[in-house]
Parts: sequence; structure tokens; C-alpha cells
Amino acid sequence: MRTKKAILNFVYDALPQIVISILGFLRFKFILSYIGEDVLGIYQLFIQLMAYITFADFGLTSAVCYSLYAPIANNDEEKVNRILSGAKHVFNIITVIMFVIGIALTLGINFFIKETSLSLSFIQICFFMMVISTVITYFVASHTILFDAEQNKYQYIRYTQLLAFIKVVLEIILVIAFKNIMLILILGIIISIIQNIIIVAISKKRHKNLNLKCERDMSFWQKTKELIPHKVGSLVANNIDVLIISKFIGLAKVVTYTSYMYIINTLTTISYKLTSASLAGIGNLLVVDKNKAYDKFLEYNSFVFFLATILCVPLYFAISPFVSLFYGSEYVVGNVTCLLFVFLVFYNIIRTIFNIFVTAAGLFKETIICVYLEIAINVTLSLILIKYFGITGVILATAIAYIISEFILKPSILNKHIFNDKISIYYKDCLFYLFIVIINIILVYFSQNILVVSNYFNWILYSGIIFILNLIITIGYYIMIKKISFFNRLIPNKFKDKKIFTFIK
Repeated sequence: MRTKKAILNFVYDALPQIVISILGFLRFKFILSYIGEDVLGIYQLFIQLMAYITFADFGLTSAVCYSLYAPIANNDEEKVNRILSGAKHVFNIITVIMFVIGIALTLGINFFIKETSLSLSFIQICFFMMVISTVITYFVASHTILFDAEQNKYQYIRYTQLLAFIKVVLEIILVIAFKNIMLILILGIIISIIQNIIIVAISKKRHKNLNLKCERDMSFWQKTKELIPHKVGSLVANNIDVLIISKFIGLAKVVTYTSYMYIINTLTTISYKLTSASLAGIGNLLVVDKNKAYDKFLEYNSFVFFLATILCVPLYFAISPFVSLFYGSEYVVGNVTCLLFVFLVFYNIIRTIFNIFVTAAGLFKETIICVYLEIAINVTLSLILIKYFGITGVILATAIAYIISEFILKPSILNKHIFNDKISIYYKDCLFYLFIVIINIILVYFSQNILVVSNYFNWILYSGIIFILNLIITIGYYIMIKKISFFNRLIPNKFKDKKIFTFIK
């Protein structure tokens, strides 16, 4: 049942996200073409700044979700209602705090921009409209958390994804027809309101006994306090780069950086939706059968490395030709910078295994040291290296921070508090997985000149050949080292007796 719900969550969440992301990429292209580089630069800067506003969530969403695992597993509806009642009260307060932070950032937004031809009042009005469209979604957070904790996210996400699709299509039309960024932001507010209405309606229909006005249970607040440093760390890791580039280099370089990062973040988001679709299932497993956690961890680790390998090797060879065709050669970065960009995708995929188990086990306090270390390394190195290497230095700082603060420390913490096994098995597996990545890059490198990428058709053919070659080699290697068992969870039972699938048994 856990696997079935995880697959449903992925199908309704991640697959539509692929289409929406492609359309979103077209939206950026049209903003650049019809409105200009400065407008696209500030729009992408706004997206990063919004993360600092939603930081006021303080990790409450994860803390409440964690607190719901046990009462949901025990069918304790009274406990669920009390927790959600307390969560709604806190979310209402947090929403007000977000608006206040939004106003403060609106008034001081010029601090983050080195230079621009746009008027300050125009930038401030646009940003505040984005604040409104984002913050009002938190009014229904208690409903979405309940669906997530039940592993029933798919019950509402199909509707929100449809709205997201409609929104991005209308945004493209508005950009082409009116060449006005404000219309896009007004549309965002309207869509957010409609989304809230739909989510509440679905929740009331699915949860007949839901009562958000009962006595409040605030037990989740302790976990929330432990999550605050994690929110800060995530905030810095994912959003500091654009702010530093905008402040010290300029909006033009923000466009270059985000040309790559939009593709990278899309792949990271989709892969995270796939791997984290089973988060609630892991939380339930740790409640009812903790002894199976280590085997599950190793199995998931093989899956995230497999996923990272089949995506990132072809991505390294395909991303720069695509940026050149789509945006123009002036936005293409060098090979070293491109490799660092792709490393961020690779690591963000394989790190999801840490995030899933830390969240499912509630080890927020125990992993605070990782957060502090990541912030210190990332900010310090970014401010130093940007002076000498520009964008490359900022990305390198982020990569170093990830490796030291997470890959080295988090597995040991998980081992101590959950697994009670030798974590050396994990690192041994990682070496096997990294070996095939290196081999694939070498093989593809010597065969990449099969086509000259001069148009989109050639790019699709070129990318497809590289992807298939990499996929075949990777599957063969994982079969050879007997790390393909995760396929058992992806193949319907009626097919498992077929000869073609006997290699996974």
C-alpha cells in the first residue's frame, strides 16, 4: 500500500510538473524576447526572494506532518484534529508575519540589485503582488498537510497541477499579447485564490470528521523549533547564489545563471517528487517496523544514484547546446562551470535519501550541526570566490558546502539514531555507483561527436542517443553489481513472473 500510494503521488504530482516546467521555460524565453533582460532578471530575483518570505514557515509544515504520522497510523481522529487545529492557529499568525516580511523586502528591494533601467516603484509594485499570490496559499496549509501525511497528496494535487498548467499557458499568452509583467502577477493572485477554494472543498469532502476549531494540540512546536535552523540552511543553499550574483555582478548574469538553474531545478524538483513521494510511507515504517529501516535506506540509495546517473550524464552534454539554441550563445558557460551545475543536480538527487529519513524520523535537532556548517561554508566561500571566478566561484562554494556538511556528516547521524549498523556499507555502495558515472562520462565524451547540434531536431536526436546509451550501460552495471532490487517496487505484480524481469529477482 505504501508503494502504491507513493506511485500515485508521483504520477499526479511529478508527471504534470514536467509539462508545466517546459511551458515555464518557454515563459522565461518569451519574457526575455518580448519584455527584456532586466525584467526577466528581476522576475527571477523575485522568485529567490520569495523563499526568504516563506522562511517564516519555520519548518512548521514538516513538523506538523511528522506529528501526524502516529495518530494517522493509529486511526486517532481526535488527535489528528487537535494537531491540525493548533497548526491552523499558528499558520494564521505566520501568514501575517510573511506579509510583514514581504513589505520590508518590498521597501528595500533595491539593495539586491546592482543596476537596472527599471524604476524602483515598478519593481516594488511587481514584487508585492508576487508576495500576495504566494503568502495567501498558507491559509489552507493545514488541509494540504493532512493529505500529505496520509500519503493522499494525489487527491488534491491533480487539481492544483491543472491550475498551474492553465496559469503558465495564460502567462505566455499575456506576455506575447500585452508585453506586461504586471498582468502575469495579477493572474498569479487570482489562481492562488481559486486554488485555496478547491483545496478546502476537497478536504471537507474527503475528511467528514475534520474539525479545525477543537482544542489545540501544540506538541509539534518543539519539532518546529528544531526545524528552524534547517529552514535557514535550505534557504541559504538554494537561494543565496542569485542574491549574491545580482548584488555583485548584475541582472544580466542572473539571467545566465538562471538559464541553467531553471533546467537544473526542474530536474531536481521532479526527481524529489519521485523519491519523496514515499516520505509518509517511510514515516509510517519507522513507527511500525523500525528494524527494516536500514535495508530500506540502502535500497532507496541505490535508486537515487541510479536516477541521478541516468539523468545527469546526458544532462552534462546536452544542457549547454540547448541554452545556446534557446537563449543564445552569450548565455552559455564554460565546461567546468557546466560540470558544477550538473553536480548540483546530481547531489540534490542523491541527498533526498538523507532528507527523507531525517524528516521521517524527526532528527531535526540531531542534524543542526550540518546546517550550521553548510551555511558558514556556503556564504563565506561564495563571497570570496565570486571576486575571482564569478558565477563559477558561487557554484563551487555551494558544491563544497554540500559535500562537507551532508555527505560526510549526515549518514553517521542516521546510523547512530536509526540504523545501528556499520555505515561503511553505505559509502562502499556509493563508490560502486560513482564508478559507473565516471565510466559513462568517459564513454559518452568519446562518442559525443556523432552529431553537430545546429537545430532543435539535431539536439533532440543527439540528447536521445546519449540518454539511451547511458541508460543501457547503467542498467547493465546495476544488474552486474546486483543493486537493481528497487525495480520490484516499480513493476506491477502481474508482470513480475515474465522472463524479461527475472533479472531483478
